Amino acid sequence: MTVLIGDEKLQIDESGGTVLLDYGCTPGDVTVELEAGDVVVVDGPVCPDEEILIRDGEVTLEPAETGRGPRPAAART
Repeated sequence: MTVLIGDEKLQIDESGGTVLLDYGCTPGDVTVELEAGDVVVVDGPVCPDEEILIRDGEVTLEPAETGRGPRPAAART
């Protein structure tokens, strides 16, 4: 899948995840392009105390849990 954050384009494996360090809040909305071709826009800004989770083609914004790594198919911001 592809995650678009401002001018950054991140490629994330279906079973992978990413963490953006020292990024702060996104400059606006975050666009998630799923491998099935669906596009989901997460209203921004998304801040470090939140994470975008993708499970079974559903994209949700949830509070970040500290002290653990990214869940499978998650993009944390």
